[in-house]
Amino acid sequence: MGKIPVKIKSVVYGLSPFQQKVMPGLWKDFTSKVTHKFTDSWLGGVLLVGPVAGVYTYVQSYQEREKLEHRRIPTQMVYASRDRQKEKTERSSLDHLYMQMVFSDC
Repeated sequence: MGKIPVKIKSVVYGLSPFQQKVMPGLWKDFTSKVTHKFTDSWLGGVLLVGPVAGVYTYVQSYQEREKLEHRRIPTQMVYASRDRQKEKTERSSLDHLYMQMVFSDC
């Protein structure tokens, strides 16, 4: 077999240390591109984020209610404590009146 030299044309790409523009079109008009994407597909975003946010808030409230369930005071205990508080105030006012009567005679 004979060796015949063949001329090959090739293009070699390289980055210059003085000018590097890697993906220059990505950052060009970035804000307008992002706003365009959001305004075109806002319904899809709402339909995706809405149920996820709803489930998350429901789970958080359910866990909070479950955590506080053992701290609930039964209704009878609330009324009993109110009655005790009322008796205390009545007793202290009667004691005050009695003391006034006792010391006013002196």
